[in-house]
Amino acid sequence: MEIVTATTSAGTGDVIVTATAICPVGKRVIGGGGAVLGTDTNTPLSNNADIAIDVSAPAASDGSLGGANADRWFVRATNLFSNNDVTWDLSAYAICANTS
Repeated sequence: MEIVTATTSAGTGDVIVTATAICPVGKRVIGGGGAVLGTDTNTPLSNNADIAIDVSAPAASDGSLGGANADRWFVRATNLFSNNDVTWDLSAYAICANTS
C-alpha cells in the first residue's frame, strides 16, 4: 500500500481549483481524500476562509468518477467569495494498492 499526494496552489481570487493524486502504474486507488491548507504553512485554514471541497472521489484516467478502473483521487474546491484575499493550497491524497 502507498499514499500519493498532489497539491495545487491557488492565488487570491481563484474560484475553482482541482488536485489529482495519481497512483503508480499497476496500482488502483482504494481510498483517498482532500484538504484545504494555508499556503506555506501546510495547516488547515480558519473557518472564515469560505473555501469548500465540493468533490472528493476516485477517478479513472478518462476523467470519469468512480468505477473499477479508478487509479487516482480527484478533489475540487470552490472559493465561495472570490473577492477575499486568501491564498491557499488544495491537496489530494490517494491510497493506492496492488489489486491483482
